[in-house]
Amino acid sequence: MLDAQAAWIGWKPPEKVEVNEFLREGDAVRWGRFEAQVLHTPGHSKGSVCLYVPSDMPDTRAAAVAAKSTESEPGRLFAGDTLFAGSIGRTDLWGGSFESIMRSLKGKVLELPDDTIVYPATVPLQQSANERESNPFLAGK
Repeated sequence: MLDAQAAWIGWKPPEKVEVNEFLREGDAVRWGRFEAQVLHTPGHSKGSVCLYVPSDMPDTRAAAVAAKSTESEPGRLFAGDTLFAGSIGRTDLWGGSFESIMRSLKGKVLELPDDTIVYPATVPLQQSANERESNPFLAGK
């Protein structure tokens, strides 16, 4: 299937990648000087995850900023297809569940600090406080 999709857009098919480990709730994903916490957020799909980079992540740039300011940087959530500006991920496809995505959003995403910057998969970023107030799926929750 990937061969056909790559051909549609004129790209070379990607090389096969072997997955030797699945992400689980509480795992840490590290790249460069960054570390994200894995939040299992089923609903869009059974295995959906969000990656949360907390504001207190130790790094030299953050420490330098903190030394010059009384404000810390907000945490960041890479939400994938779980949360969008003004909406949530689809749940009508195989493995999707509206009840599960709402549990994920209420029990995990909305528990993050209000100043968390959210990076959805395909639309502009927002702050979780804005979504709590304006997203029709989350307002008043």
